Amino acid sequence: MRCSTAVVVSSFLLTSLVVWSAYNRKKQFYPTVVYVTNNQPCVTVLLFQCAVLLFMFAKVANSLFFGRLQQAEVDNLVSQAWYSFFDMCLVFAFFQDELGTEFLFLFSILLLVRAFHWLIEERVEYMERTPVLNELFHVRVLSLIFILGVVDVYYLRNAYWKPTTPGHTAHLAVGVEYVNLLVSLFSITVRYIIHSIDSMRDHPWDKKPMYLLYLDILVGFFRLLIYVDFTVLICVRHPFPLFVARPIYLSVRSLKKAIRDVLMSRRAIRYMNTVFSDASSADLAASSDTVCIICREEMQSPVGGGPSNQNTVLKRLPCSHIFHVSCLRSWFQRQQTCPTCRSDVIRQARQQELHVRPNQPQGLQRPSSAPAAPVSTASAGQQNVDASDRPRWMPPGIQLPFIPPYWSSQAQSGLTIPQSIPTSSSMPPFPPLPFPLVTPPFFGIPVVYPGNLLPSAMSPMPEPPSSSPNSTSEAQLRASAEARFTALRQINVLLNAAVLQMNAYLSAVSQPPDSVASGLSASNATTVAAAVSVNSDPITSVASDCITT
Repeated sequence: MRCSTAVVVSSFLLTSLVVWSAYNRKKQFYPTVVYVTNNQPCVTVLLFQCAVLLFMFAKVANSLFFGRLQQAEVDNLVSQAWYSFFDMCLVFAFFQDELGTEFLFLFSILLLVRAFHWLIEERVEYMERTPVLNELFHVRVLSLIFILGVVDVYYLRNAYWKPTTPGHTAHLAVGVEYVNLLVSLFSITVRYIIHSIDSMRDHPWDKKPMYLLYLDILVGFFRLLIYVDFTVLICVRHPFPLFVARPIYLSVRSLKKAIRDVLMSRRAIRYMNTVFSDASSADLAASSDTVCIICREEMQSPVGGGPSNQNTVLKRLPCSHIFHVSCLRSWFQRQQTCPTCRSDVIRQARQQELHVRPNQPQGLQRPSSAPAAPVSTASAGQQNVDASDRPRWMPPGIQLPFIPPYWSSQAQSGLTIPQSIPTSSSMPPFPPLPFPLVTPPFFGIPVVYPGNLLPSAMSPMPEPPSSSPNSTSEAQLRASAEARFTALRQINVLLNAAVLQMNAYLSAVSQPPDSVASGLSASNATTVAAAVSVNSDPITSVASDCITT
């Protein structure tokens, strides 16, 4: 504060000294003005004085429309100002033939107007985080929106008429920036209206985040369209404007992000309604936290038979966290992660959807590429044989093509079809051949299609199990895993004992003969104790024998 005051006072004193010196030299007003505007040191002092006046105006307007700025607003203002300053340097390099006092003044005003647009945007976003807003806040926001709109329209009008004269192409770049500021001001106004409507409601507005996402898509599309149109117009008289590359990239990225947010939010809400299960009273009782961290309210299980609304229905995410349905809907419209553990909800929903998907009926399966042949009784009986009777060389799920044997007319008349299939005990030790030993007469050429050529290579992949494994298989898997871990621990003990014995052997070489016997006996006792404690398990007996060898 003291530094800014000293700069302001010194600038006023220096400007007064320059003007007084020029007036004493020329003795008249008009010659003094001509001398000051043509002298470079005097012009520099006057430009510095204009910058100080602009800074003072910004401080007064800030105290009038915003009051005390927050630290987050100041940090955002400084970072945005740096980016805008570098963009303006690129503009100066592009329009270096048109540089002048007017050009510098226009871009200084543009930077000031941009700063107020950034501040009003931050202040409108602050409405969502503040439950209580006084009337002064609304008066300041509405009045500043109106003033900024008038300023944007005024400078846009000047920039529109200036490029008709030669040598004023830089005004086109200024006009494009004011068009973008108008689009930004429209977005700020709509956000202010939406936040105001939400603050006047007794309950949270569920569709508010979706409207904001649609607004982001609309604003991003218009910004991209404006910059592309400006690039096409400026390329008529100049080369490609390099300073437009960054705004175009930011516009494309923001538009892509807005579209992706809309699609992902709709997908997450659809999964919430179709895949995620409702939380029961038992789930809520088993949960360690019964407070919804989104709305900070106590969750209560819906009473059976009573009316249920969005505030009583609870949803259980795949990560076992429970929230209100309305809170989850508003949360998924912004981000698609669990509010507690930040896990990806959409990926977990896809996995859960694959696990709970029921088996498709037989009529919906993919039809075969060839017409099905009539199945005889013998082939049906062969297919019903238990899987334990299948030979080991045959992979599961693969059947050899069945060729019916040749029967004469006399044999067919006296044929008796067995009504039952022999059990595995009555069957021969070798599997029956799927084709007759004697080739029947008039055996036609077989029809070759992708299904019967190399059945072991062309067979379809087996489908994954549609249901989760039962408790018996899980218990067996757990028991086998625990047995393996126990065996690994015991093998580790045996290895440590072997290393200890090897150390004893190495130390015995460097010790006198009297102390060798005592050292070896101690090491052997340790090794035998470890082997006795480990060899009780038959799994590690082989490992201990290998180590002893």
